[in-house]
Amino acid sequence: GTREFTEGRLEGVTVLIGFATQGNAIGGIIHQPFYADGNEHGRSVWGIVNSGVYGKCILSSKPLPGRILAGSLSHRSKTVVDAVNACEPSEVLQAGGCGYK
Repeated sequence: GTREFTEGRLEGVTVLIGFATQGNAIGGIIHQPFYADGNEHGRSVWGIVNSGVYGKCILSSKPLPGRILAGSLSHRSKTVVDAVNACEPSEVLQAGGCGYK
């Protein structure tokens, strides 16, 4: 995310907030301040365990074929490449910013 931001690629900029109780995740929020869709600017998506995901997000109503993985553009190492290959993905998407994936 930081490298993409410094390169002016703002779509990957995110604010991530997670909530936990007694060490267990219970919810989280992802905000994209530079998201733009027509007249809308910025968006937030949030979810709560056993409640669902809310906000403006794009969801596929049908399963995607194969196994698709998303990963960082800037953190490639032999360990990461080996881990990705071990998953036998049908496609690997490269994106910056953990909330953008």
